[in-house]
Amino acid sequence: MTLSFRNTLNTIKYEFESGNVETAELLCRRELNNTPVSGRYILLLDLYGSILKEKADYGRLVEVWEKQLECIEKLFGKNHVHSASVLHNLSLLYSFRKDYAAALKYCGQAVAVLRKNISDGKPELVLKLADFLVSLSMYHYELSQYGEAEALIREALSVYLSEQGEDSFGASTCYNNLGRIYENLNETKKAVQYHAQAADIRKRTLGVHSETAFCLGNYATALASDGNFDEAVRNFDEALSIYAELGLENSKNARAFSANKDVCLQAKEHKG
Repeated sequence: MTLSFRNTLNTIKYEFESGNVETAELLCRRELNNTPVSGRYILLLDLYGSILKEKADYGRLVEVWEKQLECIEKLFGKNHVHSASVLHNLSLLYSFRKDYAAALKYCGQAVAVLRKNISDGKPELVLKLADFLVSLSMYHYELSQYGEAEALIREALSVYLSEQGEDSFGASTCYNNLGRIYENLNETKKAVQYHAQAADIRKRTLGVHSETAFCLGNYATALASDGNFDEAVRNFDEALSIYAELGLENSKNARAFSANKDVCLQAKEHKG
């Protein structure tokens, strides 16, 4: 990278990080128009993607990431590790749009690229593979493909346990997602077990944190599905207390858990 190009990138980044998003976009587009397809062009596309993401211009963002993918494959081949990250980004964007079939397609390709690179002697990518497997599992889950979702999340869990241990954030995510899968399979006892593991890890490792509250709320929801309304209310209260302490009592998740708690209280009255 020449000094002049580095200075150009730094100028665009400075404008972007200073909040001058329109100026940053103008400079980036001008530079892209004057740069042939190359490593520099890919770096500019990456920066342009960040600008469009900040602007929530998702239509053009898809075009930029697809162009970036095309350039990476042209310069470095289809199985280059950088293409996996772009494919995963595209999957996240389609997931945001709730187009889970498209998200599944791109994420599946990303996982395949990482598997190829790991088999070629790049074991340092194994944690990234686990992260991508969590995403791929989620897309199967959203499409009600619970068998596929479970197999993938268990593979991810095996990696997190091996590489980071039982108390890792990744492991807690997998336990939480296994709980959700079993809830949808109406296996409420198993769902409660996995949600309890997720909540326990988050409480011990994160303490007062929105992710802790999220897992506690999911645990409470599973308890309610299993008919244990007293414990469900207690865990909803703990989750809502954390949200309140963080100033997030009006967040989407806090409101949803509060509504679920009210349903539990009504169910207790009816049961009593």
